[in-house]
Amino acid sequence: MKYVLILFLLASSTYIWGQTKTALPPAMVFVPGGSLMLGCTPEQETCQPDECREREVTVGDFYIGVFEVTQAQWKLAMGGNNPSILQLCGDTCPVEQISWYQAAAFCNRLSDMFGYEKCYYQDDQFKTPHLNYMDGQLNYPTVYWKESANGFRFPREVEWEYAARGGTTAPQQTRYSGSNNPNDVAWYLNNSNVSYTAPPIAGVNNNRIATKPVGTKGSNALGIHDMSGNVWEFCFDLYDTTCAAFQSDCGPRPILPQNRNRVARGGGFASDTTYIRVANRSDTQPLGVPPEAYLQRIIGIRLVRNP
Repeated sequence: MKYVLILFLLASSTYIWGQTKTALPPAMVFVPGGSLMLGCTPEQETCQPDECREREVTVGDFYIGVFEVTQAQWKLAMGGNNPSILQLCGDTCPVEQISWYQAAAFCNRLSDMFGYEKCYYQDDQFKTPHLNYMDGQLNYPTVYWKESANGFRFPREVEWEYAARGGTTAPQQTRYSGSNNPNDVAWYLNNSNVSYTAPPIAGVNNNRIATKPVGTKGSNALGIHDMSGNVWEFCFDLYDTTCAAFQSDCGPRPILPQNRNRVARGGGFASDTTYIRVANRSDTQPLGVPPEAYLQRIIGIRLVRNP
């Protein structure tokens, strides 16, 4: 009887551990689909030139991560590798310094770990999974998305913004994800001070600011944290200043290899309030840059799955 009880407690603790900010699988929340006004809506005030005009977009149901992928989660799935430059922040902080291709490999590896069908492949017949996460090579193959797969994946850009706004559950539209006051919901330029000296980062003049543990600011109406600030987050879509892909069908597929930038959303710890708004969008190189050049982009990933 004693051994049965021990096994039960171990199983229970595994389940509880699996719901924490750092363990696998990542905690996810169900997002009911619907129609919502996205883009440069009135509460966004002054929008940037590449932000999408206000339009109603319809999305289906999906699951999305409650938190950004942490350094601990990345290491568990990627054999201990931790590319983050801000490692003093700890395992509960978001992984960063990852390329789009590394993140796609992470999604597939995580899907394998939990028995889901992988989403990303190197051929349009979906025979060769994308599993390489090293960035030493200059030419990556085209990555094809198997849209019917139930594995972990990037959010589409419209899914990201729909979730950041709280979907149809939010009582009102807000400038940031969950509030009109950035200090309620975001780690950003004005409040991300740290006691230690952070490594030099391109575009960041103050090495006393850095990422913070995920989930330590308030959530939005769906219970999702850090969709404003902390680290930028990759989306699936190619970046287009005309917002041609910002529709319910999310643009052409398959995506192209490295010659096109991807969409990044959410802003980061070094961003001012303009860039942590839910409508703001940016572009980022899919391959990232060499760490030795000190030209890093503080970008991570938040996972999505089909129901």
